[in-house]
Formats: sequence, C-alpha cells, structure tokens
Amino acid sequence: MDYLGKKKLKQYKEEIKKIIEDLKTELGNDWSFHYYLVGSGRRNMVVESNEGFDLDYHILLNKYPKDLKAEDIKILFMDTLNKITPSHLSNSKDSTHVITIKCIEGGKLKYSYDLAIVKKGEYSEILKNEKENGSNGPYHFVQVPDSNHFIEKFKQIKGSEMWNELRRIYLVKKEIQHETNKEDRIYSFALLQEATNEVLNKWGL
Repeated sequence: MDYLGKKKLKQYKEEIKKIIEDLKTELGNDWSFHYYLVGSGRRNMVVESNEGFDLDYHILLNKYPKDLKAEDIKILFMDTLNKITPSHLSNSKDSTHVITIKCIEGGKLKYSYDLAIVKKGEYSEILKNEKENGSNGPYHFVQVPDSNHFIEKFKQIKGSEMWNELRRIYLVKKEIQHETNKEDRIYSFALLQEATNEVLNKWGL
C-alpha cells in the first residue's frame, strides 16, 4: 500500500474530466454545473492498495430543470453516464450518496470514481438515496455536514516536516483499515481528520 504518484494520478483526473465534460454536452443547455475533487484526492493523498483506489468528486448544479424530482436527476445522470462511459469502465451504480463507476481488471477493482450530485442554497445539499427497506428511494437532497472547521485546521499543516508526518500517519491509518472488515471501516475523510489532529497536537497547534 502506498500513495499514488502525481503523474499517475493525473491520468485518472484527465479520464474523469473527459467523462464529465461529455456528460455536460449530452445533457444540453438546460443544465449547467461544475465539478471538483474532494477528500484525499484533492490533497494528492490517494492511497493505492490491492483493493484499488477511488476518486471522489462533487458535481455542483448551477442550473437544471426545476420540474425534475431528485430521483429523476439521479436516474438521468446514471443513464447518460452509461451512454458515454468508455467500455473499460462499468455501468454506473447508485450508491447512497454517490454514483459509482468502476474499472475492474482480472476480477479485481483497479479504481473507481464516486460522483456526488450537490446543490447550494442557504447551505450545501447532497442528493441521497435512502434505500429504505432494501430498495431504492426515497430520493431527496439533504444538508452536507459543515467541513469548514476541518478546512481551517488543515490549512495549519505547513512545511515539509509537517506534511511528511501527516502523510505517514494517514498511510498507517489506511493500512490498519485495510486489515479491518469492510463493514467496520471508517471513512477516509474521518481518517484524514484524525491524522490532521494528531499532527497539530504534536506541533502544539
């Protein structure tokens, strides 16, 4: 298990960029949105293992047909992605908060893209599939937890010594999670928060 190098990471960023730009074109002029990396990918801290790796993106809606329900939006995005996604990638899967596209090689996951549909009003909201009673739905937009406190903390990580320590601690935490049952694992963002707090405590910040 190790970090994915910037050069290698760039090729996957370029691949998903092409897919999302094609999605924009297919949806047409009734839609406008921009997209951005979130989580470890945004910070060039993507960890690759024998279980592959994933890149998380938010697709922020700026303009869309207001008569569409949340479920209609999710289904439309998935159907459109299935038309334009390269053949080496899977059809999209509807997860609770994201649309997942996977690359499987030799029966194993090589990498995946997780695309969350979000919008902003008074606060940020993410499109969620509640999957009640083991089936899809109901679909609705729910408030995204405020991450401003973490962002301010993360900005305090400065200089090569602190960065190297953060990367070391985060990688150790990912390796421990890798040995844990999948249903008991902690989200990578929570691990990054833990690692950040440990580094700041070590430096007395």
